[in-house]
Amino acid sequence: MKYLSFKYIILASFGFAIALSACNKDPNVKNEYEDWKNPDNANTGGGPELDVNSIQGIHFHIFKPTCSNSGCHDGTFEPDFRTVESSYNSLVNNPVIKADSAVPGQFMLRVEPGNADNSMLLRRCRVDLGGNSGTMPLSIDPGNDWLDRKDEYLARIEKWINDGAKDQFGNAVPPKDLKPQMAGMVVKAGATTFSRSGNYNPVDVPAGTGNITVYFSYIDDKTPQAQFTSMTADTSQNPGLFVNSGQFTMTKLGSALNMTGLFGLDLDYWHSISLNISAYQPGQVIWFKTTVSDNVNATIEIPSAFSSFNNQKYFAIRIN
Repeated sequence: MKYLSFKYIILASFGFAIALSACNKDPNVKNEYEDWKNPDNANTGGGPELDVNSIQGIHFHIFKPTCSNSGCHDGTFEPDFRTVESSYNSLVNNPVIKADSAVPGQFMLRVEPGNADNSMLLRRCRVDLGGNSGTMPLSIDPGNDWLDRKDEYLARIEKWINDGAKDQFGNAVPPKDLKPQMAGMVVKAGATTFSRSGNYNPVDVPAGTGNITVYFSYIDDKTPQAQFTSMTADTSQNPGLFVNSGQFTMTKLGSALNMTGLFGLDLDYWHSISLNISAYQPGQVIWFKTTVSDNVNATIEIPSAFSSFNNQKYFAIRIN
């Protein structure tokens, strides 16, 4: 037994000596990975090597520390500034949720590649929309340098957008054509224009009124209203049930009428329908659903069954 143990010790010692000799570098053999660096750390990891005008640099220096703080754009709602990817995908060519009522038809995208002047991202950082939204960011964590470097940071975002709003791989996305959106509905009987009791409330029309003309206005990011096609309107006494879609074909006017629209703004109206409402009784509501095509996107319904109830009420007449 002692002989066997001594033999195993000798073998173990011999193996250990071989292992030690294997650890010694051969000066004649080059390590092919000696100069290797992690490309993620070099290009997207947030270090000082980042191009400050790239989406990676903007996310690391601006979006992440300033905008994705708790309760803000932390994934609770869009834009989502938690990561480079979520920032890019929820910003570029994405339509806004809240438009700027002071400039209808403008700032319809959060980021419009190549056009920082018409991108809502920068607008929200500079303008208090409607005087009740505040400017972004609404809150700043202690130690954040946003207030000291705001102009510098906004200049970086502006440059990134005007350079094509490229993604983290340096690719620019193709331009996007947005769908038309509702902008106004006006009801007239001869020279009389009927009013609303509130911005989103139906138009109030007295009982016994006979023939009326209903004018519709829309906004689009690229196609002028005068070039819209497939313009129809349907009526119902139930906002959730339209059974005769396209009952009326809209008439295109020879020239636009400029009348009040959403938020009291003056808008161009190019399309109308005429109908007789003498049979309707006080308290009844006439709901409208229109179809519109900008000749780029598929024909859409405005308002649709998925539109907010405020938008549905806006496209309505109440008999009083």
